Amino acid sequence: AAPAAPPGEAPPGAPEAAPSVMEQVPVQLAAPEAALAPEPAALDWFRYGELEPVGGGRHDPRAAEVLFGGRVPTTQTFREMLSTEQVSTRLDLVGAEFDVRGRPNLGVLGQLYRGDTLVGDISRTFTREGNKKIAWHNSFSLDEAEQGKGIGEEVLRRSISAYRRMGIDEVRVTAVDVGAYTWARFGFQWDAATGRYMRASFKEWLGRRGYSPEQANLLAENAQQAHTLASLVHNGVKLGKQFLLDDVSWEGTLKLKDGDVGFEAARARLHLPPA
Repeated sequence: AAPAAPPGEAPPGAPEAAPSVMEQVPVQLAAPEAALAPEPAALDWFRYGELEPVGGGRHDPRAAEVLFGGRVPTTQTFREMLSTEQVSTRLDLVGAEFDVRGRPNLGVLGQLYRGDTLVGDISRTFTREGNKKIAWHNSFSLDEAEQGKGIGEEVLRRSISAYRRMGIDEVRVTAVDVGAYTWARFGFQWDAATGRYMRASFKEWLGRRGYSPEQANLLAENAQQAHTLASLVHNGVKLGKQFLLDDVSWEGTLKLKDGDVGFEAARARLHLPPA
């Protein structure tokens, strides 16, 4: 079932009378929300050195060396990367090993605290595909009372800033629930096949809300990528946001490369410092 519409927005199940095709033009993109102030480019908390394992699991220092090309971030660097001025992260697991195919992997699990109160958890995996270093954002959750305070955005910004120091090439996610909208806003991209599927699903979704095939086709043309769909507004209704919050899931990638359309969208929204 579709989620309740945010205040001031038309509910997903009760659209306005379907406009004519000509009335659909132009389609608006939502203005970016206020971004965080730029973080100092120095990243004073970032250090290379010995990775101390946490949690008592298996740890092979050689796997960390191979994964990061000999420049291994410290355990404290990962702790700082996943913390903010509002919350601190206590690491439950940090450990590297080679998988059955000989690829190095590093797992990081943590819990977020405001003072002594547990307010969320986070899980990430770092791996390699050939020469490509990849960070998987497996999960990130916050108590409802902590949402909307910019914590997730700040963790993501600190992470991307650190990833560029670490030589990470891509960040990957499975976008589900509210993440289907959130990751889209921050520039994560889908591949061509997923894009075709998402546009087809969006057109069907619009059809169930009274839009004609012609209208749906025109609106879907403005949804070539996840971040453009997330920003899609028509006649004051945030159609893209409503669709992505309506039980949608997709696989996404953010390439940490200057000039990449997704990365530039992330840079603008997060006010990322220079590499």
